[in-house]
Amino acid sequence: MSEHLFRRPLFLDRWLTHWIFIAIILVCGIYSAWDKYETSIAIDFYQMWGIGNAMKASDHSLPTPYFAKSQYGKILDAISEATPDERLQVANKTNHQIYDFGLEPTASPLLFALFALFPRGYSQSYGIFLACDLSLFAFSIVLLFKRFSSLSTFLVLLFGIILFEPFRSDLNLGNLNLFQFSAVSIGLYYSEKVRSHDASFASRGIFLALIAFGTLIKPNLALIAIAFAAPLLLPIRREEIIRLLATLVTSVFLLLAIPCIYFKSFTVWSHWLQYLTTAGKLNFGLFSGNLSTTAVIAFVSGQPSDSLKIVILVLSAIFGTVAMFCSTPRSLRCLLGCSDSSIAIAMIVTLAISPLVWWHYYLILLVPIIWLVNVGPMFSVPSALGVLSLLLASNIISLFDRNLYLYNVYIVPSCWIPLLVGVLLACRAQLDVHNPSSRQHEMLRSNS
Repeated sequence: MSEHLFRRPLFLDRWLTHWIFIAIILVCGIYSAWDKYETSIAIDFYQMWGIGNAMKASDHSLPTPYFAKSQYGKILDAISEATPDERLQVANKTNHQIYDFGLEPTASPLLFALFALFPRGYSQSYGIFLACDLSLFAFSIVLLFKRFSSLSTFLVLLFGIILFEPFRSDLNLGNLNLFQFSAVSIGLYYSEKVRSHDASFASRGIFLALIAFGTLIKPNLALIAIAFAAPLLLPIRREEIIRLLATLVTSVFLLLAIPCIYFKSFTVWSHWLQYLTTAGKLNFGLFSGNLSTTAVIAFVSGQPSDSLKIVILVLSAIFGTVAMFCSTPRSLRCLLGCSDSSIAIAMIVTLAISPLVWWHYYLILLVPIIWLVNVGPMFSVPSALGVLSLLLASNIISLFDRNLYLYNVYIVPSCWIPLLVGVLLACRAQLDVHNPSSRQHEMLRSNS
């Protein structure tokens, strides 16, 4: 009887383990962020913070930043010279070593308008930025463990925080990729709810508005935004589609208007697009930090103009080969219908064909990797391919020999290939689990 009284229910043990895992991840994340706050100058954050602060210092008399870099740069130089903040002084000098006038305003106008809300103190603003980053990350981790409460999830996240170079790089530079990882993780949790028949029109409209906001803040995830938005618009009545489209268009219009008002220019968006399409803005070479597949192919082949075509052919060949031998029409429909797999494919295609991919961009791959290691048995082929992708995208080779660091430029851009194969195989495996007789029916049909 005494043993029965003191025996805890199994669900309490799972609940306790669940929160211990979350606590360890968050403590490690806080430690990493604090370490970067103590040591990093956050040169990317300087770019985003600097435009708004230069505008404030000029009493909003500056034109748009895309064709007035010198004016913004001079004001930021004066601000850094007048401040006792050593972090700002070093960030200003470092950016001058990299860019003309110390600025490279490739961010969207909405992002610059948003970062204008930060205070004028650079270190204070950077601290607030990291606190917001960690808060959203903490919320996403709680939701991730609600979806995938497993040892595999814990190990992937722990590796991500301690040894995953994209995570360390993003914190070091003060960029937005950890925000994007968190936003996609949160989006996947709530997309299942807003796609249900019981979801209200208001919840779907808010979800679409947030998708528009995230896309206009940093449009590099536009394909992922489409993968999120499309299922909300397809299987519903015509009247509701019209209402949701009206909500989406209104949200986009308001978000486009905010930077126009802030910069007092209705052409700020066209200025941004014109600046981005200027020759050389996205054409960084392989050994200048650009870890894109197109950069590798351009370097190896010596044909930069054909590199994107080659990547698309490789992507199509892998997709077609795996689809032919390992998938069925039903599993391909499952691939596009499941939120996790469709978002994973959108990420893979985005990273595979993008002409410019900095190392921290690969942080977003933690989302499909966590799904792959949970979608089947721990030692299944898809989970192994997910782990392989994690290792390829990290700096793991340098742990064995620092002299091998340069080989990362060839290794990292290939990380999406095992992930693509793993996602396709996982969809086939999921189909077989939900309908064990599906393969038998297909074999009988083909024999007949």
